[in-house]
Amino acid sequence: MLSQEVFSQSLKPIVDFLVYSVELSRVQGLTTPLTLYSWFAFASCVSAVTLPPFGELAATEQKLEGNFRGKHSELITNCEQIAFLGGERPEKDVLNKSFAQLISHCRRTITASFNSEVLRQYLNKYFCTVIGLVLIARPLRMRSKDLPKLQHDQIAQYFTSTWRNMEAMATAIQDLFELTNRIGRLSGFASRVRQLMHGLEVRPPVLQEEIEVAKQGSHPPVFNSGENLKFDHVSIYRPDGTLLVKDLNFTVERGQRVLVTGGNGCGKSSLFRVIRKLWPLVEGTITMPPDKEIYFLTQVNFVPQGSLRDLVIYPASHAEMLASGRSDEDVRTCLRWAHVSPTVIQDGRAQLEFNDQGVVVRPALDDVRDWQKDLSPGQKQRLAFARLFYHKPSFVVLDECTNGISPDVEHDLYDRCTRLNLAVFSISHKIELKLFHDRELHYVGDLQGSWTMMECSHTRDKITRSSSTVKLPEPDKAGKKESRITYERHVWFAE
Repeated sequence: MLSQEVFSQSLKPIVDFLVYSVELSRVQGLTTPLTLYSWFAFASCVSAVTLPPFGELAATEQKLEGNFRGKHSELITNCEQIAFLGGERPEKDVLNKSFAQLISHCRRTITASFNSEVLRQYLNKYFCTVIGLVLIARPLRMRSKDLPKLQHDQIAQYFTSTWRNMEAMATAIQDLFELTNRIGRLSGFASRVRQLMHGLEVRPPVLQEEIEVAKQGSHPPVFNSGENLKFDHVSIYRPDGTLLVKDLNFTVERGQRVLVTGGNGCGKSSLFRVIRKLWPLVEGTITMPPDKEIYFLTQVNFVPQGSLRDLVIYPASHAEMLASGRSDEDVRTCLRWAHVSPTVIQDGRAQLEFNDQGVVVRPALDDVRDWQKDLSPGQKQRLAFARLFYHKPSFVVLDECTNGISPDVEHDLYDRCTRLNLAVFSISHKIELKLFHDRELHYVGDLQGSWTMMECSHTRDKITRSSSTVKLPEPDKAGKKESRITYERHVWFAE
């Protein structure tokens, strides 16, 4: 809108300026327009010194508004966690501080614009009026001897026509001054857009120095295609240059399962970021199957919009599902395998059902709901496994994606991955998951990027079950008996 105003309102002031300059020159000679030009040149110099940088002010205002909106978006995204932690007061302080910065900047902008407008009005309107009257009276004073011969209507006509010409030319010049302010604001917006486009097109080099050093060595960074996933002298760095893993060498064939362990913050997910090419490969060779053969499940699951069927077959469409020879029965099977089927009844309830105003609803495959709102975190994770079982890739990365799932369902999901002969990479701190893996890749987490590869020798026979009884004392009341709570504890241990 602002750009349209600049271009549409720039032609008329320029034409008026030229037309009325010629008219004044014809009536009063070149002295009058040149004098006005000199005055406006002086006013322009004064304005240039005192005029606020509207482009910079507009860019800063857009940045502060973006920060303010971004903080609200973060608050909406994390509102539940903030409520659990009781973080309302500090979050309110953050919002108030951001809002205060925006208001303070807007006040400075308004004050600067007001002062600039007052100065411009005095220079281009009031002082210019005085100069214009002097220029109009100048020919009359120079011909003072001829004044008695002139009629009053002639003098009035001369004054009126000359004044209108001067006023029109002054108005055109003022409009041009106003255009400079709008052009300044437009340049500020354009600067923000340019920064955005530059950030999208020209990405700053990440780990460029380390990559150049590796290219000169014996293990330059290379991606190759193959059936298995193979790492040959691979070194992984954070984008800030911190070494995480040094000289990683191992191969994962189809059907094998690897558990990735290590301390918090040691970079367990870094290997998969490199595989997905979110982080650059600095050193070594990675041989991997096509991207569509590697599937990723993370801690936070994306829930697409659409029907229950769309949630399972995503990113494929219903037409693509039918074209591939799959049917709704395949979708129902995957939901049943993932323990999130609306048709499987457990303890009188379906694995997936909702209570809508007292009415139990078990969604069909074509039902469309607000899944992001209706599904619990555990149900979202189970649906992600249903999507995994549907697509059935050769390799799957499970990045602590079962923390909202009960242990019995979790074990059944890993069992299903084994039966489907999927090569599994699991990132987890749970020792019992070693039962479902062949090898364990452990990140030491030191500055040297050390790591170890161990065989998982656990078997299902290594499970012991024990029962314990906890005795809870009741308050001293007549006729009350002691209550007992019995629970089962699963103990998982290694050889």
